[in-house]
Amino acid sequence: MVAIPLLIFTPGASVTYQAPTPLTLEEKIGDPKLYAIAQCESNLRQFNEDGTVLRGRQNPKDVGLFQVNERYWLEESGRIGLDIYTEDGNIAMAKYIRDTRGYKPWFWSVQCHGVR
Repeated sequence: MVAIPLLIFTPGASVTYQAPTPLTLEEKIGDPKLYAIAQCESNLRQFNEDGTVLRGRQNPKDVGLFQVNERYWLEESGRIGLDIYTEDGNIAMAKYIRDTRGYKPWFWSVQCHGVR
């Protein structure tokens, strides 16, 4: 059996709604090691000031917050239903990479973030 909450409205009473507080980027990422990686990879940015997706300076196939490389991860991200061009999709893909490959894919920036 499932309990269903009962709402009782009193005519003339005011009802207020408080929207949930959005999560911070740190809360969205949830993993301090991944957060450190994102700081080094993109300075915690998914987009440029003009609204375009941030791309790597050394490798333009690196995309967004975690600089997810299109060559290695774009097809797989699509297969699992993630869009690496959005902040949420880039974060989810970084977690997928971490869960399947560990932190090794970000070894090029280890001198910055220190995650091994």
